[in-house]
Amino acid sequence: MIKHAGLGRHLVSQTAATAVRFEKINVSVQFIYPVSITLPKLAILCLYRRAFITRSYRYAIIGTATILCLNWLASLVMAIFLCHPFGYLRM
Repeated sequence: MIKHAGLGRHLVSQTAATAVRFEKINVSVQFIYPVSITLPKLAILCLYRRAFITRSYRYAIIGTATILCLNWLASLVMAIFLCHPFGYLRM
C-alpha cells in the first residue's frame, strides 16, 4: 500500500496520481472488508450448527447468522450510499 498509494508518507510529498490511486483502493476496500469479516464468522456458525444438535443452540446460531447477514447488508448499503459521490473523489 505504501508503494502503490503512498500511505504513510507526508501529504506534501504525494502526487495527484498517488492520491487518486489511494482513493480507488480505499473505495474497493470499503466493499471487500465487510465480506472478508462476515464470511469466516458464518463459516464458524455453520460448524457450530453441525456440532450442536440442541434446538435452543440452533435457534441461537440462526439468530446470530441473521444478525451477521444484516450487518453485512448494512455495511454494503453504507458503502454504496456514502455521503461523498464518486465524482468528488476525483477518479
